[in-house]
Amino acid sequence: MMELNQYINKAFDFEEKGYVDEAIRLCSKCKQVFPEYKDEIELEIAKINYRNGREEVALPQFLALHNKTENDEVHGLIIEAYYGIRKQEFDGRYLENYRQLREYQHFFGNKEPLEVRYYPILVTEDCIWYYDSVEKVFKDIKRCRIVMEKPSDDICLGNDLLWLEDILMLEKMTRKANPLMDMENALLILYRRETWELLLQLLDLGDLLKIGRIVFYDGKEQLESSLLENRVEFPTMVVGNLSDEVSQTLNKSYWKCQQKYEEHCREALEYYKENGEVILNHIKQGKPKILFMTSRFTTALQYHIRDCMQAAEKLGCETELIIERNNLERVTIQRIIKILALFKPDIVFEIDYFRVGIDAIENLIWVTWVQDKLPQSTGNQELIMKLGNRDIVVSPFFSDLQGKHWNMNYGMKVLKMPLSANQDIYKKRELSQKEREQYTCDICYVANASDYRQMVKRFKESLPEFMYEDYQIVMDVYFQLMENEVFFHGYEENLEILKTIMGELKIVWPEYLVSDLAEETAIWISYSRYKSLVVEWLLEAGYTDIKLYGKEWGNDEKFKPYAMGVIENGEKLSKALQASKIVLGVHPVFSLSARVIEGIASGAFCLVNDIAGADIANAREYFAEGTELIYYYGKQDFIEKVGYYLNHEEQREKIIEAGQHKIAQALTYEVIWKRLFMEIAQLVEEREDS
Repeated sequence: MMELNQYINKAFDFEEKGYVDEAIRLCSKCKQVFPEYKDEIELEIAKINYRNGREEVALPQFLALHNKTENDEVHGLIIEAYYGIRKQEFDGRYLENYRQLREYQHFFGNKEPLEVRYYPILVTEDCIWYYDSVEKVFKDIKRCRIVMEKPSDDICLGNDLLWLEDILMLEKMTRKANPLMDMENALLILYRRETWELLLQLLDLGDLLKIGRIVFYDGKEQLESSLLENRVEFPTMVVGNLSDEVSQTLNKSYWKCQQKYEEHCREALEYYKENGEVILNHIKQGKPKILFMTSRFTTALQYHIRDCMQAAEKLGCETELIIERNNLERVTIQRIIKILALFKPDIVFEIDYFRVGIDAIENLIWVTWVQDKLPQSTGNQELIMKLGNRDIVVSPFFSDLQGKHWNMNYGMKVLKMPLSANQDIYKKRELSQKEREQYTCDICYVANASDYRQMVKRFKESLPEFMYEDYQIVMDVYFQLMENEVFFHGYEENLEILKTIMGELKIVWPEYLVSDLAEETAIWISYSRYKSLVVEWLLEAGYTDIKLYGKEWGNDEKFKPYAMGVIENGEKLSKALQASKIVLGVHPVFSLSARVIEGIASGAFCLVNDIAGADIANAREYFAEGTELIYYYGKQDFIEKVGYYLNHEEQREKIIEAGQHKIAQALTYEVIWKRLFMEIAQLVEEREDS
């Protein structure tokens, strides 16, 4: 033994001088010479490797020795050397991750940390060693490397992903290809208890949580629960070490979801089949149950649904709302059927979408409020022709109920549902001194600025290159004509204007291209130019007490002094409108816009542009021109009326008061709902009796 110690001490001398490999070689020779002390020598070799920064080499040596000898000293040495020295770091990260997860909307699992059972020992490129403190054994997890050569627009489920690089790569490769607003694909990541505890000790989840689309599960039960509750879509791709096992879990969850869906279908079908008359009676009585549907991915429609829903509740109607609860969720047919079965609404009310996928449910009234032409719904003529007796189309475009503006033919009676404003939000208020200083101005204009040159360029890029020069000449003349005009015309008028310009310039284009340009100028190009042109008119006339609310006004030097940025929809906007002497109501296709209604309801004087021959929601059908609402015609008339009404406060106040009275009579959502309930019931009875 004394001789062995001499050799070992010699090895320590080599180590101290930096000759680590020589020290290990000497110890290895000692194993041959002193085989009876092999275990003790191997322990020293492992210690030398560990002391000299070779933890990855040392650990397998320590573990092999422990497995062979079950030596408590080796056991304690491994725990202390690899875990104990970092325990404070691991514990702190573990608790901080739980703190962040409690505030994270995409975490399904225990919100409070359990006592740690699994201790991380060592992480390498391809393996993680850890310790099970209950079974008192050391274990390892091999890395399942993920290889994706191209992005996949799929809902992906990864399991036991412990390497940050793998999570980030999977996140990058599975992002939604064409997101709308903040819409994203969910990236689901499932963990067992041991891998979950290891993850929370090894990685700071802060940056991953900021990505906002990673859904964490700390067990299979939580995954199944979120799928059954339609919190996330079913994944179509599974990656990780336990892919087969996880796929089996998904299959079981899928069939459970199918069973629930079929159960809800049977319940809904039976109820609606037997209660057609009951539903109509509820509507006649003015107290139907209404299911409102909208999307978080469209701001304006959310506000309109909110206001309609609040008005219905004021009338005593029971309501429910379907909307995505977050950026990852989708409104599925399963979720709709479930609410139909449980809530049993008399009316489903949605903006821009007809009933699809629930055609078999009889007697349910489906009201579609048409605000946009969507190719998959309100712009689909084939789908429109299939609408049934209990499909009700309502439109804010009451001057064009049959959809002529969009070249549509509904083939059925369309009911009027003009835009209104939430009178609990948009109303006259007592403004503080600070608010008056902040918002008061002569002229207020709320609209996002836009560069009409970009609109011109966008259409130009759709043309053959040899037509570029002629196109630019046509647009130059078109904009010259706008200089002194309110240049809002419908498609047909724009078509004639463009044909006249091209005729005088002897420019010949194919008919379809002239038609395309007429459609583009009817809304986008002329509106984009006019938004800045009307402000240029004001500045040219010497008016400078102007506030421009919306995006991008500050990008143009001549408008920058008046740019106020985006103003929050609601109370702040209402106060800004009220504090302005004149609010401009500018729109390319209808004069009864939301901004006009919001302005009048807030106690503002609105000056509205005329839309020659193409006003699809003509405010004159509700407001008497000259006494309840003021229009302007062209540049000269605009400047004259701005000057007149700025200097005649009494006249402004009379018009504001008359306009508010008209809103209270005919244009609150409560008044509109009362009328619609009667008209819907009458229309359905007429159809079903014919």
